[in-house]
Amino acid sequence: AALVAASPPLNAALRQVLNGLHSQKRVAGVDAMLLRLYRPILFRALTAANAAVRRNSLLVLLDAFPLRDPDTDAEEQDELMTQQFAALSECMADECPLVRAAAVAGAAQVLNNYWEIIPAAATATFVAKLTGDLAYDMSWPSVRVAVLEGLTLLVDNPHAQPVLKRALPQLAALLGDPSLKVREAMASLLAAVQRTRAIHFYDVVPLE
Repeated sequence: AALVAASPPLNAALRQVLNGLHSQKRVAGVDAMLLRLYRPILFRALTAANAAVRRNSLLVLLDAFPLRDPDTDAEEQDELMTQQFAALSECMADECPLVRAAAVAGAAQVLNNYWEIIPAAATATFVAKLTGDLAYDMSWPSVRVAVLEGLTLLVDNPHAQPVLKRALPQLAALLGDPSLKVREAMASLLAAVQRTRAIHFYDVVPLE
């Protein structure tokens, strides 16, 4: 029902119920049970024609992330993780800006929580997407705001800082974005950068 909920409030209420299960993932057998429940329907729903269904399904995937069965072999677990990363990446390129914004926020959260165990190639790809086309997605300011808020979260992660130091200079032009919300989010990102030792304000925005 959470996948096809007609409104965001209903989806949020149903996900809150499901999160009772997600919070028990450390209990033996729960991970495998969630995978059995979600795998037949969730990935199919992520490609549904209805954008609301795609967004709902993405949010459920993010709530349950990572879907896994600890009793399977390493190769099968790797394939499942690759499938989830691919689904998230496709949602970041979705034609609907609401889906893209949700995917951007979710990608940042996943990177922040699991940076150390995500393959370096995958983290580099996600950061490139965030600081590239999505940061300059002119179709909807909320996508650009989601990018900047997600990167603000990541700036505090010491494992992410070396990659971000190279990527963040691509965002300098957002200080002059036509949207006030985007400019405010960019200012918040720079304030977060200023609190770190690994990245400096002038690494992102030249002083000249």
